[in-house]
Amino acid sequence: DGERFSQLFHYADMEWAKEHPYLYFHMPEEELTWEVFAVSYVPTNFNYIQILKDSKVSKTEQITGEQLMEIVEGGRARSEYDYTDVEVKEDDKILTLSTCSYKYGARKPHNVRFIIMAKLVTEDDTLVETANITPNTDKIAVK
Repeated sequence: DGERFSQLFHYADMEWAKEHPYLYFHMPEEELTWEVFAVSYVPTNFNYIQILKDSKVSKTEQITGEQLMEIVEGGRARSEYDYTDVEVKEDDKILTLSTCSYKYGARKPHNVRFIIMAKLVTEDDTLVETANITPNTDKIAVK
């Protein structure tokens, strides 16, 4: 019905994205804060949810830090904005929220996703009031 996860599309507005640099998860035992570092339209062949090194070979062996950084950089390369002050490292925990998108036409909702990628905030991180973002003028566009 187009309403599930529709709140994610607020991040398509740059001013909203600036004013909302974090995602919050409230769980019974803890509250988690995630700092957004990419807001992207991606084709479904961009593997932004890979967790295993090779799902055809291993059902338990997690991806390497290098593989995680490839996913992070792929999300950033496609991001609507450059989040210049958010550093992501190989050992960070990453959250990706995803929903279908009709931005590229009604026939393509199964081929395009709108994703928000964020890293888990740790005790060492300094929280900011607003995100320092600029339009990504050389992003990889969906075709």
